[in-house]
Amino acid sequence: MKRRNFIKVAAAGAACAALTTLNTKTGRAEPKNDADAFQPQTIKGRNFIDMSGREAVIAGYPVSWWDKHFGLPLHIHYAPVIRDNTKAFQEVFKKRYPKGEVRFAAKANPHPLVFSQVIKAGEGVDVASEYEAKGALLAGADPKHLDVNGNAKTDDFLRMAIGKDMVVICDSAEEFNLIAQLSKEMNAKPRVLQRLAGFSLGQATQAGSFTAGAWTKFGLNIKDINEFFPLPAKYPHIDFQGFHVHIGSPIASLKPYRIVAGKMAEFSKALADRGMPCKMFNIGGGYPVNYLDKKQWTTLLSRIRRGYEAAKANDPEKLWVWDNGAAGYQDELTGEIDLEHWSGVQFYSEHPKEKMLDDLLAGDIEVDGATTTFAKALKDLGEPTLVVEPGRSVVEDSGATLSRVAHVKKVDGVHDLIALEAGVVNFGDALEHTIPVNRWTLATDCGKKASAPFNAFIAGQLCFTGDLPSKYKIEFERRPERGDVLMTLDTGAYDPHFYAANTNAFPRPARVIVQENGDVDFLKTRDTLEEIYSLKG
Repeated sequence: MKRRNFIKVAAAGAACAALTTLNTKTGRAEPKNDADAFQPQTIKGRNFIDMSGREAVIAGYPVSWWDKHFGLPLHIHYAPVIRDNTKAFQEVFKKRYPKGEVRFAAKANPHPLVFSQVIKAGEGVDVASEYEAKGALLAGADPKHLDVNGNAKTDDFLRMAIGKDMVVICDSAEEFNLIAQLSKEMNAKPRVLQRLAGFSLGQATQAGSFTAGAWTKFGLNIKDINEFFPLPAKYPHIDFQGFHVHIGSPIASLKPYRIVAGKMAEFSKALADRGMPCKMFNIGGGYPVNYLDKKQWTTLLSRIRRGYEAAKANDPEKLWVWDNGAAGYQDELTGEIDLEHWSGVQFYSEHPKEKMLDDLLAGDIEVDGATTTFAKALKDLGEPTLVVEPGRSVVEDSGATLSRVAHVKKVDGVHDLIALEAGVVNFGDALEHTIPVNRWTLATDCGKKASAPFNAFIAGQLCFTGDLPSKYKIEFERRPERGDVLMTLDTGAYDPHFYAANTNAFPRPARVIVQENGDVDFLKTRDTLEEIYSLKG
């Protein structure tokens, strides 16, 4: 492609070229393909990152090319992985329960170009705001395949959902009454699911992401289920479909899903006995991604324990967690430390992604004291449509993030710290539970090794100490140098946008999505000075 086809994108006083042309009618960037730079032979199926050369090649383009045309930091998403992950869930349904449907959890990566990958695979989207819904419609979604979620929906959002025949996932009895009122005014018969919470599931995930327990802002507590049962019959102009539960994210164990599925089956049966058959059974998302394999996970846990104990014995060199923290061995609610029990988010699961759904459908659940398979329990309910809402497991491994090393320094005279030119910390997961060890690698001078591994914490460039993308030490094959490019793997979900801001007036970085033919399109252009300060009003 000729250089004249590039447009300039100004950002914080610096210019970077973007491989797009601007559509003057829509104001959005159109995809382009740089045939001279694109290296399709470096893409091996789902593996879109090639580390065999001197520099990494991502989605068919080398790191230097990305740097030159888009600037760093940069978030890159590879579209075929999103479609493949969606199809993997579809294959489970074909095998275990053909009446299954996928609703991509929009919050994991809310953009029409991401939604379109799921829609191309024939599935829908789970939305929690009016703009998410409009984005899904722009992507070509059938409104009937949009599920409207959220604990504080506006009247306008509900009217939009009812008017377009989206599935409304009701959050409370109070909202159920509101939906009934609005639908009567609109002379409509909306499809409605009731979201439930209040389950006793133990340590299903970290507290802030656990959305099905007693202390959650979401759903109707199952203690009040008997008071809810008369409501659907009270409003015959509501097409009540059944129940919905989203446990949280990520959920590494199969047990919480089994418990919830069993209780939902019991409630559905009880409602069917009242003349309200179950038409839809939505068990939500939360399907985990393996950031580490089992051996790496075991090694990490061992390093955290040994490092903590050694530091307590005045030997800080083995310390593996920032400020000698105990990471997931410290209960986030009580502060108690138990080195025999990990209570934090797990970076490894025996049931990753669609395997969780497969194992759930094939396995046993308990319904009214009797053991049965989940698939049979659904058939006993009349074979309702089973809906799942995967988010992280659809897009996480489609993403990679590039940032530049500023320098390496010592902390407390003992530990190495890599400072990144990362602008705003866009790793939402890092703020919650830190990024696992193997998600980081040097993307320049690949293959260059030192005689011994180099371990270091990773810091961003914002003006507060908490700006630490990794509070775990990361092991590299050599000491990074100023100007090296660091690549963070598995950043396709939440990370690029969840905590994005303009702290210290740093521009939010560009986000792009790449197709298998090398087409590159913006999900987000890099912020300009004018955008940061609203200079254009």
